[in-house]
Amino acid sequence: MFSIEDFHEYLVQSVFSSAECSGCMREEAFLEEVSAYLIDESDVSENVQFADYRKTGLEVHGWDYDDERGILTLIVHEFSQKEALANIGKIDIETKFKRLKTFFSKALSGLYKNMEESSPAYEMAYNIYDKKDNFNTIRLLLITDYKISIRSDEDFSSEKVLQGYHFEYRILDIDYLYKIYQSQNQVNDYEIDVEKILGHPLNFLMADSRSDIYDSYLLVAPGELIYKIYDTYGQKLLEQNVRTFLQFKGKVNKGLRITLREKPEMFFAYNNGLTATATDIKFTGDKKIKSITGLQIVNGGQTTSAIYAVKRNDKASLENVYVQIKLSVIKKSEETDKFVSKISEYANTQNKVNKSDFFANSPFHKDFKQHSEKIYAPAKDRYYKTRWFYERARGQYLQSIALFKTKAEQNKFKKENPKAQVIEKPMLAKSEMSWMMHPHIVARGAETCFAEFANYISKEIEKDENCITEFYFKSAVAKIIIFKETEKIVSSSTWYNGGYRAQCVTYTIALLAYLFEQKNKIFDFMSIWEKQEISEELREYISILAEKVYELIMQPVEGAANIGQYCKKLECWDKVKKLANELYIDTYIELLSTTKEEANIKKREAKNNLEIDNSVKMQEFVIKIGFNSWNNILINDTKYNHPLSLSQTEYGVLSSMVSGKINFPTPKQAKVLYNIYQRAKEKDII
Repeated sequence: MFSIEDFHEYLVQSVFSSAECSGCMREEAFLEEVSAYLIDESDVSENVQFADYRKTGLEVHGWDYDDERGILTLIVHEFSQKEALANIGKIDIETKFKRLKTFFSKALSGLYKNMEESSPAYEMAYNIYDKKDNFNTIRLLLITDYKISIRSDEDFSSEKVLQGYHFEYRILDIDYLYKIYQSQNQVNDYEIDVEKILGHPLNFLMADSRSDIYDSYLLVAPGELIYKIYDTYGQKLLEQNVRTFLQFKGKVNKGLRITLREKPEMFFAYNNGLTATATDIKFTGDKKIKSITGLQIVNGGQTTSAIYAVKRNDKASLENVYVQIKLSVIKKSEETDKFVSKISEYANTQNKVNKSDFFANSPFHKDFKQHSEKIYAPAKDRYYKTRWFYERARGQYLQSIALFKTKAEQNKFKKENPKAQVIEKPMLAKSEMSWMMHPHIVARGAETCFAEFANYISKEIEKDENCITEFYFKSAVAKIIIFKETEKIVSSSTWYNGGYRAQCVTYTIALLAYLFEQKNKIFDFMSIWEKQEISEELREYISILAEKVYELIMQPVEGAANIGQYCKKLECWDKVKKLANELYIDTYIELLSTTKEEANIKKREAKNNLEIDNSVKMQEFVIKIGFNSWNNILINDTKYNHPLSLSQTEYGVLSSMVSGKINFPTPKQAKVLYNIYQRAKEKDII
């Protein structure tokens, strides 16, 4: 595991790399890099927006608004740009927060009226002025790679109320970011003190689950407990849930609201309650639940949010509201991800769940990761080849480096897997969805974008389990190269005034894809892969498109709330598509395209190679499993009343394997046996 000094050095270099790749300022890259960590931890939402505004006595770099809880977060940063760790003092911290509070105060008074309408800061100031009656809490957030030299966030300021608003102060320094990194692939360990919140412990019934993986408890919790823990932990409670709150839309959620407001005593009878997991429980001396550690609501996110919203928005009493909870406490931490996934999949749901909700366990990740590990990119300006590292979960790249004990080994890994070639899930989704011509979806945020991408890929895998080929991987990398270069082109252009770069980039890529579609041409992604860079012709073409796109999106239609919101609408994309009528640049398209026949040949070759590779692996797997395992599967399937639901063909192949009639399986037999084994493993009958 990296030390905090190693982590800080990595973070700074990562920011430098991102800034160089995208052409943005290092401070902006720092905020983007750190915000990704904070979104994972639910410290800010995926709707966090960057808006740099600095005047004498004023400073702010971004904002976030939790409409459900009425929390406005104003963000300021302090990036050291030094590889060595250093401290930030109390005076510097006080100055940062004072400037934030001054900005907020002036925004309340209509600061937006004196700002440029096309700037992100205008949107921020206008929203503060427009929503000032909805704020419960103003949270001031200082993000820095320094270490704080004071003991508490509250040690530097006693001012908790300003102009009638309650203020909270938070400093997220390098220690905090390092802890996030350390816990990236671990279960949350926050402890909920039930006895302290309620004034008494909770009774429970323990289910006799006879499992060495988990213990199960049945609880009846007061609505007030649900309200208070959600008020404290917010979306962090729901981060492993398969759905986010759908708000009071649809009959189910409207029914929740009516019951909570008008017949709260009936809520327990009408509602299915919560399904939750935890990592530990502490009991009182008389065997009641005192505290719960690592609580995760995997089914019942709507119920939780509804209870919270009704009390906060409608001021309804929760005195007679009770909720049943089925709580599973996981004994084996290594089983957590699989266990929670299965609970999410099999638990009763009150609203339709999309395929994308279970994408965390999709074979896509395994296939895409395998390609990233075995395929070397062509050497560009160096004498050695490199790989594109697929980071399925944030922090995996750094964890891979940490596995090597010596600096020489770490440097060798970083040389073969440079930071600039790390493929993060959000970037992959943004790039793919842009090329699929859904820029308005990309503009709605990383979570929405990835959910739509996951839904698309899940459907493709359903149609063809071998669709994630080497060709797909190389094309995806080529698209990312184009996406990153477009970011750099926009950032360095004289016509770019700052702000809304992300929207400009996704719309530019989508327009490029649309133009090729209109001309019935296929973009030659393989030429980008082979060169690992874009041509001067493509760079020139993208610059032309981006300028047109930027001019258009900076002038939203009359009645649009603001530029950021306008870019999230299909209406905006429909308007951008009309630019195609103004762009008669067929020469560029001819230079950048390939024929459908050539593209199809490459796709078929990649698919055939993958099928052959998979067949060989399945045959090796079946032989390696051995006679005893296949015999146990056949015996246990009969013993437990046929949970595998074997077809006649499957039963015949399995029986032949057990009886010794199959010495070396054919590719078809290996596939049948492999699928039987996976189902048996899932049903725990091996």
